[in-house]
Amino acid sequence: MIRARPGARSEPVPPPLTAGQHVGAWLLGAAGVAGVAWWGWDRAHSHVHAPPGNGVSTVIAEALAQVGKPYLWGGNGPDQFDCSGLMNWVFRVVGVTMPRTADAIYRATAHVGLNQLRPGDMVFFGSPSFVHHVGLYIGNGRMIHAPHGGTTVSVGTVAGMGDFVGGGRVFA
Repeated sequence: MIRARPGARSEPVPPPLTAGQHVGAWLLGAAGVAGVAWWGWDRAHSHVHAPPGNGVSTVIAEALAQVGKPYLWGGNGPDQFDCSGLMNWVFRVVGVTMPRTADAIYRATAHVGLNQLRPGDMVFFGSPSFVHHVGLYIGNGRMIHAPHGGTTVSVGTVAGMGDFVGGGRVFA
């Protein structure tokens, strides 16, 4: 489930849900970020949406600040990252936390197609049954990602990966 980081103000959480039920809460964004994120949970999917323009440039700037740092499988930062560790790091600056693996993040986001991508969306690679890689879409077919061992966080192309599964939207 994607949710606001600990310490963020939130509404009380209702009792556990049965399959198919849905609950949502308004969550205050990270310190210094004016805005609110929405999350919902229906036992199968969680979605985080922030108001338009709220945090996209902050998340992209944070990702760009990590360019050149080495890839490390399981790396959560601040000095080394794997792909999902990088996404967790950059979205944390706007108060959004998410699952640890690329596959789990994919399953916890609202999906969009290649021609619907907007800066701030995440891009996922692999297959629908198992997503093995995630990056941050920055526009014009480009993404920031931590590719694999022996590389560094870098700007690459979505098309260059070859096994695009879909996009994941966090910002409304």
